[in-house]
Amino acid sequence: MSVTVLARAQSPVDISLSSHSHSFVRLGDGQDIVFQIWIYIEPRRQASGVVVTAELPAGVTFSSAIPSKGTCDYADGLITCRLGQVGIEGVRYIDVVESIQIYARPIQVGTFALNARIIANEPDPNPSNNMTTTDTLKATVNPPKSRKRVRFF
Repeated sequence: MSVTVLARAQSPVDISLSSHSHSFVRLGDGQDIVFQIWIYIEPRRQASGVVVTAELPAGVTFSSAIPSKGTCDYADGLITCRLGQVGIEGVRYIDVVESIQIYARPIQVGTFALNARIIANEPDPNPSNNMTTTDTLKATVNPPKSRKRVRFF
């Protein structure tokens, strides 16, 4: 007796990324830069094993990463967010599915951009939209606080 195992081919799913960041932050304010990443999937589809990786730019220190689902880890300048299954089977018009907020503190004056990539278990018919770079962000030194002198005549 022989047994034949048929593997079901995975249907292609187009997943993509876009991103945004603040345009300006001052050093010394104690403010974090917020890099926002959005995960898109074509309507009425699901993707499994979704992982987003982002390279933290030099000149900033990692504070935290908050995904709308799943978990994020940080090691050696790389943020890895495991989102698992994304998408909503049967929903026709929703294509923004998940998001990730990455917080980082600038430690030097400069411009910063975050590069991110997405992968899933299913084949992607358009892999060119699986990477994104955030808007360039500028960090400057706080101007000194002015001290007004009052002169009495």
